[in-house]
Amino acid sequence: MAYCSQTDILAYTGFTRTDFLIDGSEMSLAEWADFLDLIIDDASQIVNRYCNVIEFTSHAVTEYHNGRGATGDNDTYLDSDKVFTLRELPVITVSALARNVESAEAIPDWETLSAVSESAAGDYLLETRYELTHIRIVSGNVPRNGYNNVRVTYTAGYSSTSNEMKDIRLATIRIAQNLLLQKKKIQEATSIRASGIRDIHRCLVYSTNRLYSLTRLKPYLIDTDANSLHLISTSNPFFYHGNQIILKRIQY
Repeated sequence: MAYCSQTDILAYTGFTRTDFLIDGSEMSLAEWADFLDLIIDDASQIVNRYCNVIEFTSHAVTEYHNGRGATGDNDTYLDSDKVFTLRELPVITVSALARNVESAEAIPDWETLSAVSESAAGDYLLETRYELTHIRIVSGNVPRNGYNNVRVTYTAGYSSTSNEMKDIRLATIRIAQNLLLQKKKIQEATSIRASGIRDIHRCLVYSTNRLYSLTRLKPYLIDTDANSLHLISTSNPFFYHGNQIILKRIQY
């Protein structure tokens, strides 16, 4: 599930397709749209993985828990043995709760437990505190000690118009912006390396008899005599000979 749109990205960042290249050329409209979809999907998954959820909008969940059995003295059930906390939030509805009544090595046999309602007794209650939903077993059908022997099927997630989703949308946009900025930095660095050699005459102004303006190489000292004119530097980018200044090409 994408938490923002291409329009959101463009409005927030101010980027356009002409700001980015693919294989050294300007992106087409189709390439730009595909690239933005990829960025949005990546940013949305980063949000999900960081928060350890499947997604934040409404979605179906099938979740397994370990039964703890009776951990109290004399095989008595503690309160914590009867409570299972659902991982996704917020929980909208719980459609089914089941326990495996077979041993670990046998084929699972799922026994469905019923919820307590206003009109009928049941096996469990739903309790929600600070957006976390807990299932509390209130009958004698407490799951035995075992691995993944409790199965819960439910629906969880925020409304698309909720304040929480607005916050998630903004976080996703900012992550997408960082991904775009990273691509742009790499792209610009590659462009600089590709055009890193330039003629020195772009950096300074000269005449055939003397050097009278030095714009990019000010830190260098100039040594002159009757027969030569050159910069005192390890690279010695140019020198004067006769009536002609001979320029070398330098890397910078």
